[in-house]
Amino acid sequence: MDIHFEGRCVLVTGAVRGIGRGIAHAFAARGAQVHGLDILADGLAETVATAAPARGGAITPHVVDVTDAAAVRAAVAAIESGAPDGRVDVAVHAA
Repeated sequence: MDIHFEGRCVLVTGAVRGIGRGIAHAFAARGAQVHGLDILADGLAETVATAAPARGGAITPHVVDVTDAAAVRAAVAAIESGAPDGRVDVAVHAA
């Protein structure tokens, strides 16, 4: 089965470790434009560096404290404004 996400905007919280990182990597490898949110800037840089995006996929890091509702709203608004369809297609909360 060939599952792909080209042209899709994906938001993943907790993108630095474990399941969150794995999900961010998997979506990017299947062509998604992934926006990884986490409070750990160094860890986000490592998530981006260790990814193997394909089919035009990529991971864009966003340093955000997901316990700060205003910061999350601002990050989502910025991501949506840059998304091709102006929306987030998939959201994964792994933080």
